[in-house]
Amino acid sequence: MPRKYVDARLYVKDLESRGELLDTLKLVKGMGYSKVGLSVDLDDPTIDVSSTCEKVGIGFGLTCAIDMTLGNWYKKAAEMRKKVNYLAALPRNLDQCRKATKTELFDAVILPPIGTIVFDKVAAEQACTREMCVEVDLSYLLNIWRAGFEKIIGVLRLELSIARKSKVPIIVASGAKSIFQVRDPITSAAIASSILGLPKIYALNSISSFAEKLIEGG
Repeated sequence: MPRKYVDARLYVKDLESRGELLDTLKLVKGMGYSKVGLSVDLDDPTIDVSSTCEKVGIGFGLTCAIDMTLGNWYKKAAEMRKKVNYLAALPRNLDQCRKATKTELFDAVILPPIGTIVFDKVAAEQACTREMCVEVDLSYLLNIWRAGFEKIIGVLRLELSIARKSKVPIIVASGAKSIFQVRDPITSAAIASSILGLPKIYALNSISSFAEKLIEGG
């Protein structure tokens, strides 16, 4: 049975502001994806994308990323939990990540490429208990070709190793805010394997079966 590839995160507001949403969805479908996660803005979670996806002929689910630096992050997460299929936390430090994996509101945590540990064994054990995932957005990786790149990738590899050892599924998404940040499934899997150190089959799962389950709402 052929794989069904899923791009778990495309940022709707950014793509719409560029007039690229329709073209991006057409491109994504043409690349071989059967479903996408459309990340909606906290201030406008009810945006109607169904007609656009229907026009293109691609499946979709609504997603949202909650910035854990917000003072009212818990309230925002509770509000968005009712409106999206897939809710992720974006922690900026270890304490925030542990708080995110301790609450039952989130489906995943997005690992930021900051060069310091955010996702440790404690967070992994909590995530496993709550059947959460970790997510890596390739758009972040493609923007860090600078001094400190090796350290950032080293930390991400360590975090992903912790996740795998704790049986926490890993999702790889484009995190695209522009049509130019979209990559085809095979290229995305190759980046996940060569740069992030994921085994090849696991890398393919990270953009297919693992991601599809999340976009369908767990």
